[in-house]
Amino acid sequence: MKRIIPWIALALSPILLAACSTLQSPTFSKQKVTVQVNGKAKQGIQWRVESQVPTSADSLIQEMHVLSFWTAMLRPKVILQPTSDPIWIKPGRTDTFKLTVNRIIPFGKHMIYWESFDPKLGTLQTREYGGYVKVWDNQIQIKSLNDSTSILSDQLVLHGGVLTGLTALWAKGVLRRRHQNMTTYFKIKSSIK
Repeated sequence: MKRIIPWIALALSPILLAACSTLQSPTFSKQKVTVQVNGKAKQGIQWRVESQVPTSADSLIQEMHVLSFWTAMLRPKVILQPTSDPIWIKPGRTDTFKLTVNRIIPFGKHMIYWESFDPKLGTLQTREYGGYVKVWDNQIQIKSLNDSTSILSDQLVLHGGVLTGLTALWAKGVLRRRHQNMTTYFKIKSSIK
């Protein structure tokens, strides 16, 4: 029996590869970077994440403009409750949120400065801060792969003082969750049509 299993796996591998290659799970890369904190150079971490999302780039960009979509894609790792009632992401505005981590840990205030949002280029840049995290700069880019699939690229640069390593590990989970939630959301949305 032990000799048969590898052959069965080998025989089924083209089918499994075809099924898995239609939408790949997120790919991650990590590197150390220098960030500026209060005018001083500090060591930070940069994550780059890329995944395929089963929707057109235009649909994804349109959804990303809505603040409730943005916050829903982070749950349950991060729960952001706006302290005011913004509906749309507006470049140049800072929104304040109550931050809850991993469903149960209240972390106080968290601010997101929406630095830029360009629907034509498919880019969104935020600068976030709150608590011990002094730098949490996120840049998202959306590119069209075809009419029904887009590439979502995330670049996150962060610095959390002596907790930078631990924060980077947790941030990887946040980014993974966002990419998985977006993929699931658009799979369900397309099956309803």
